[in-house]
Amino acid sequence: MLHLSAGQVVEEIVARVNNQIITRSEFSRSKDQLRDEVKQQDPNDADKVYGAKEKDVLRDLIDQQLLLDKGKDLGITGDTDLVKRLDEMRKSMKLDSLEALEKEAEKQGMSIRLWDFLFYSSFGFVVTSSVAIAGVLLVFCYLIVPSVAAMLYAENIGPRLAIGWTMGTVVSMLGVYLSLKIDLPTGATIVCTFGLVLIVMGLFRGIVKRALA
Repeated sequence: MLHLSAGQVVEEIVARVNNQIITRSEFSRSKDQLRDEVKQQDPNDADKVYGAKEKDVLRDLIDQQLLLDKGKDLGITGDTDLVKRLDEMRKSMKLDSLEALEKEAEKQGMSIRLWDFLFYSSFGFVVTSSVAIAGVLLVFCYLIVPSVAAMLYAENIGPRLAIGWTMGTVVSMLGVYLSLKIDLPTGATIVCTFGLVLIVMGLFRGIVKRALA
């Protein structure tokens, strides 16, 4: 541990990455976050899954810091969540580094900087215009609930997209139908339908996982 001259404990360093450090508290928070994610994704085998993934926590923290440093070198700025998304994309494409991801994107005719600009500008435009039309609750329900549902049942980006798109389409039609039949506000009915379907999917997740195992 590091100590001040007065004897005050500052923090314990568990790893150094270039000019940055990873502290014991960061390491512990990451393990706690992993434990919570595992409990949500697979409550029946949470301890087993956590035990298998726990050994990779420190390595992932180091990889994320290296990616942050590489992102700065490539002119990519953002928080840790953005780096995690880029790292997930890199892993799904079986690439070795963020630089390899950039090269792959450039092979497809687009640079990372242009990619980021187009994504965030279009995302901002779509969200602000949609909120003005449909309202904050409905828009963010579409943004969040299908993604959460997809994460419950799939690990890879392809199946997650399929589940999210299918759920969004089916639940939207169901919400409109219920709104028509029960004579309730359409937006509020769709939001409630999304919530109920998500709860049902969460309850049946363990059964589906065991059936597919």
